[in-house]
Amino acid sequence: MTFGTDGSVYLTDGDSLRMVTMDGTVTTLGRGLTVRTSEDSPTLFGGSHGSLAGLTAGADGGSIFVADSGNRRLLKVAKGKVDVVLRSGAPFFPTGAAASESGDVYVLEIGFTIPNVFSGPRIRKISPDGTITVVATVGEDRSQRSTGAVAFERAGVTAESALQFVWEGRATKYAIATAP
Repeated sequence: MTFGTDGSVYLTDGDSLRMVTMDGTVTTLGRGLTVRTSEDSPTLFGGSHGSLAGLTAGADGGSIFVADSGNRRLLKVAKGKVDVVLRSGAPFFPTGAAASESGDVYVLEIGFTIPNVFSGPRIRKISPDGTITVVATVGEDRSQRSTGAVAFERAGVTAESALQFVWEGRATKYAIATAP
């Protein structure tokens, strides 16, 4: 949840975005926000829908930005309209957003590839004119990579195509996946 410039609280509720004003009035600003479109990248773990994560109120007082982590996108909800303002490519998933007074929106993305490879987070900035730049990246941690992860990488298999993993302790023993 986040607070708007007028003190209203904005929160996600399932696949909806709601606003609670200072007098307690609840208004639904958007529904079905996790519904996939043909432009969406495959979801985390091959799910059929997204999952709303962090959100922020824009500096203009009328826009709310919502990270739809599962569908790898950042949504802008304003005046009854929902727009996709950022799409994250594999291995990144947007998990949070923050807006500055200048109108810039910062998006936190986490990099993850099955079975257990974290690429480290990165922050991207969306300027008011729509320009997207990488502001910071925390290096990729390859120390926890299993031999299964290396094999998947070499085969070109991503999180979206993996179907099943069998673990033995902390290592991948077997994995079943469809190759591209």
